[in-house]
Amino acid sequence: MSENWLLVSNNISSTIDYLSNRFNFNFMPTASSPLIDAGIIVDTQLEYFGIAPDIGAYERSGVNWETGPYSREDIMLSVPDEIMQSTGISCFPNPAYSHIQLSSDDFNIFSIYTTSGKIISHGVINNGRINMQQVPKGMYIVHVFNYTASEQLKVLKY
Repeated sequence: MSENWLLVSNNISSTIDYLSNRFNFNFMPTASSPLIDAGIIVDTQLEYFGIAPDIGAYERSGVNWETGPYSREDIMLSVPDEIMQSTGISCFPNPAYSHIQLSSDDFNIFSIYTTSGKIISHGVINNGRINMQQVPKGMYIVHVFNYTASEQLKVLKY
């Protein structure tokens, strides 16, 4: 039975494994994978790298997320916590209205959590700037990442 809304045109079926390391739950496409930039845009709100989204749930160089009640949205799931270093980063303005600017542009991915731990937004940091326009008023934890560091910032949105 075929559903009218179901799109199958941008899938790849292959005996070649194009994932980084599926046995260790790293489902990112490999650097030379035909999955990269081969997807279609289904939601203009979603961020992706390159000319089009990658095929699959993971965007190459994007957020490597896990499902379940104890999930971590983190690009550094394969890096042990003891390697991650504190940077002393800050942000302004705080309280924020439309955006926050990080004191360093060394970070490239962010996640925004409520104080109860529910994720409400995540994406790519552009020139040290995180868009807060769609975030409701309240207190949040903004988690920023790069390849060697991870920081958490308390941010008040008004």
